[in-house]
Amino acid sequence: MPFVPAEGEVKSPVAAGLLSLLVPGVGSFYAGNSKHGFTHFGVALGAAFVAMASCGQGHDSPCGGASDAAALVTLVNWPWSIVTAVRDARATRDGASRRSQK
Repeated sequence: MPFVPAEGEVKSPVAAGLLSLLVPGVGSFYAGNSKHGFTHFGVALGAAFVAMASCGQGHDSPCGGASDAAALVTLVNWPWSIVTAVRDARATRDGASRRSQK
């Protein structure tokens, strides 16, 4: 299960959000949800690769539509990565508090 923190371990939603602000997906890894972490990090790497591959083909060659699409994907993925990381950390925190109440 992705939301099973170690005994007594509580993840901070603020820290998770800040980590994903720095690098998309890292906050979800921190919060314990590697599925979300790999997804957001993979999308960010893919968009960066597409942007780099479609630009810089020559001094006079402008970046094409592929780099515009990569920028749009980045503009959606990055904030969504932050939201997902905060939710993942809250889920681990809530799961830990439920277990401690038993």
